[in-house]
Amino acid sequence: YMLKRIILTLLVSCFTLTANAHSMRSTSSKLAEEIKKDSNAVVSILVSKDEHEPFTIPVKKDNQKSSEELGLGSGVIVDSKKGLIITNAHVINRGKIIIVHLKNGRRFIGHVIGQDTGFDIAVVKINADNLSSIAFADSDDLKVGDSVAAIGSPFGLDQTVTSGIVSALNVSHPQIEGFQSFIQTDAPINPGNSGGPLINAEGKIVGINTAILGPGGNIGIGFAIPSNMVKSVYKQLIEHHRVERGALGVIGQKLTWPLKKALNL
Repeated sequence: YMLKRIILTLLVSCFTLTANAHSMRSTSSKLAEEIKKDSNAVVSILVSKDEHEPFTIPVKKDNQKSSEELGLGSGVIVDSKKGLIITNAHVINRGKIIIVHLKNGRRFIGHVIGQDTGFDIAVVKINADNLSSIAFADSDDLKVGDSVAAIGSPFGLDQTVTSGIVSALNVSHPQIEGFQSFIQTDAPINPGNSGGPLINAEGKIVGINTAILGPGGNIGIGFAIPSNMVKSVYKQLIEHHRVERGALGVIGQKLTWPLKKALNL
């Protein structure tokens, strides 16, 4: 009797493991298909502060310093008909020339429609046809543990994909931007990923990668601006070329334990 129970338990365990493995393969395969489609809408953005700076990105040796005249980031096409691209404001900040590099090798001059440093969002337009775009997802539906993938150009390596999970939501510390409620992820994000999309398993944008915590490279803590915030800012930048804000005349801060004790709350 005991032997039968052991055999039955082993059979059930094997069936469960097989089913889980099949489910994981299906999820992975679905994400791979979505990434394949989405990658056509992810662009590299090269910015020069010097109008005469050549747009080449040499592979640097460890002892070489990167040029202060060149900036590199990523972006994502969200309107294929109008050629509208979302990226970070810090990617195109004070750029004299903006070159947008598509996956198929085509390059275009980018024109800034609007930017806001408080949210670190910018909209760039290119005059091009036959473009692909990625739709937005509702970032309010995200849960900690959801699978996500980041697509971008870390260190100038175009169309690099990294994957992970949502580690935390509504992250307000450390203070990086003026208005933040970050998605924290362990999907590896490195310099050059800024402005690229963070996508979900359905291949939709849940966030825009904007910052990393650490000495300059990935240590498993990256931050993305939630898609709902991005959509709101994007709409205002398209309509007004800037973000219009009201003022309450108050400043909010986190109620820490020492502050709570000092105010007897």
